[in-house]
Amino acid sequence: MKAIALALLLACPRSASAETAPVLSADLAASSNDLQRAVWACESGARSLSPPTPDAGLRARFFLSGPDPSVSRSEPPLALSDGALTGLGRLSDERGWSNIRFSCGLTANLRQATAFAFTLISSIPASGEPPAPGLAAPAGASGMRWYIAQAGGPRLVHGVKATDDQDFIASCGASRGAIEVELTQTVKGLSAGDYVVVSVASGPRSALYVAKGVANEELGSPMPVFTAGPEGGPIGAIAAGRALLINIGHESVYQISVRGGARPARAFLAACAQRR
Repeated sequence: MKAIALALLLACPRSASAETAPVLSADLAASSNDLQRAVWACESGARSLSPPTPDAGLRARFFLSGPDPSVSRSEPPLALSDGALTGLGRLSDERGWSNIRFSCGLTANLRQATAFAFTLISSIPASGEPPAPGLAAPAGASGMRWYIAQAGGPRLVHGVKATDDQDFIASCGASRGAIEVELTQTVKGLSAGDYVVVSVASGPRSALYVAKGVANEELGSPMPVFTAGPEGGPIGAIAAGRALLINIGHESVYQISVRGGARPARAFLAACAQRR
């Protein structure tokens, strides 16, 4: 009987009306990019709208920035389009941890959920539960500096010149105003073409990006690459002298020093603007 009940639960999405969904504060909304704001609004709305569990009277907790690492990375974990956030995530309730696929409607300002539905994909074994947040790894190795590399077009690099010892590379994107960022840290199991969520925090600001695994011939393995805007993204933070805390797929967390990066970052943005 338990197996039948679980099969029915996995096959049927759970949904709720969002009339009581809480609204993000103006300060929180202003300190995040669109994708981060959408995720926070949907997580908050989903939690408030989910009914209490029958036995414990507790509400489920939702984490909508990606599934457990055991789930395939072949589809984007988050997609924001036409006032809706869709993708993969995790759920914690009386049954333990589960991977989910969800759909969340949002207000135009991305500050409140208007509808939420999800389907269970699979359970997460106890050994696969998300790890407790840890301290950021130390900043880059001694000798790393910020500089502009010109080969193949202007690039903003944090690393040791004339070596492959680098942890951040930015280049001018193909579309107007876009910056392409490559992180030379990676996560286990990331292949070329796979997707992973990258969180970039800088002081009070926080942003989410969906990165794609791109082969790096020099380092011999795929690295996460994402596209950001010139102002509110990581380059703007570097130009303002705010340190970057990077979280890749909830698996790799580290800090990048921005000491000495403000002037190169501004020069890089100016160089990209001239290419338009």
